[in-house]
This record gives sequence, structure tokens and C-alpha cells, in this order.
Amino acid sequence: MCHRVLSRPIFSAFALLLLVGHPFGSQVPESVNVQVYFDQSEGPISPIWNFFGYDEPNYTYAPNGKKLLGELAALAPAPAYVRVHNLLTTGDGSASLKWGSTNVYTELDDPRSHF
Repeated sequence: MCHRVLSRPIFSAFALLLLVGHPFGSQVPESVNVQVYFDQSEGPISPIWNFFGYDEPNYTYAPNGKKLLGELAALAPAPAYVRVHNLLTTGDGSASLKWGSTNVYTELDDPRSHF
């Protein structure tokens, strides 16, 4: 009984959200005109790409990884920020194209965690 009483307000709220969020008429897309003049210069481009990320954490301290980090840092006077994925992925630490591992966190057979 309690489950049914609680489900009515939730269903009503969900239905209201659907009605409010749904467009009532067909929308006409705006037309956009883009013109590029290859023979005109606007000056130097300001770099906005100082955020980088990659999946193989072991690449960071490898010779090519250190070289890449140096090249990224030299791109602009602003610092380069790197976000490395899979830092807490359990594995043997071997490099892999998409799924590296550091084995920083493992779970033993008993309920203890091992860092």
C-alpha cells in the first residue's frame, strides 16, 4: 500500500517533466552562414588546448611519455594539465593500448584492501 501511495507523486512529477520539456510545435532550425577567407590573416591564434588526457598511466614515466609531456609543456606559456586515466586499475602494471594498470589498489581474499 505504501509503495503505491509513493509511486503516484513520482509518476505525476515524471509526467509533468515530460510535458514541460517536450516542444509543442515543430521547431524550424536556424540557418547559419559561415564564411572563411583563406587570403586574410587575423593574427596569431591563442592556444586554448592546455588540457590533455590519456588512458595508459605507465606511459607517463616511459621515455616517450616524458618526451611528450615536455612537448606539451612547450606548446604555450600556460601550464599544460594532464589527466591520466586508470590510475587505480588493478592489474600487473603492464602497458596496454587502452587499459593500463598500476596495481595500486587490490582486494585480497579476505575483506581487507591492499594499497
